[in-house]
Amino acid sequence: MNSITFDTNTLWYALYTRYKCEKQVSRDLEAKGLQSYIPLLERVKRYTRKIKKYQVPLINCYVFVKIDKKDQVKVLETENVIKFIKPGKNLINIPEEEINILKRLAGDADIEVSIDPIAYEVGELVEIIKGSLAGMKGQLVRKENKNMVIIDLSSIGYQLNITVEVDAIRKV
Repeated sequence: MNSITFDTNTLWYALYTRYKCEKQVSRDLEAKGLQSYIPLLERVKRYTRKIKKYQVPLINCYVFVKIDKKDQVKVLETENVIKFIKPGKNLINIPEEEINILKRLAGDADIEVSIDPIAYEVGELVEIIKGSLAGMKGQLVRKENKNMVIIDLSSIGYQLNITVEVDAIRKV
């Protein structure tokens, strides 16, 4: 890939793209000298004679772009970009921490963490202390054989439910 230098005044924004065009939009944005990111998950498809690995977006039709506000038109002129994701009339940037959470989620498909069902109550705030998601905080929503922790990515309008095991979390 080309080495691209990025301005320090740039912020992350979410784009809505045409269905199954996320990777092409990302390539087109990078060709224009803009930094983009798609959280991709690796999938494995087994056929009779072969095994094929491929990547799918964590969130369909979303591409994240790090730009200065003056580059909005350049982004919207990119083929297959439909619009910026914005909760109202104003464009809102996505915090760097939320992009880092997406990067960590996409980097580890087999997330294993854990919770002691006696020590924790539903509704408590917990922190993951093991694995690639260490440091993330969320709310315990259910106790079963495994537990669910909610990590709220409110800027992009999604909540992620992550299954964790008993010894990988602690009370905040």
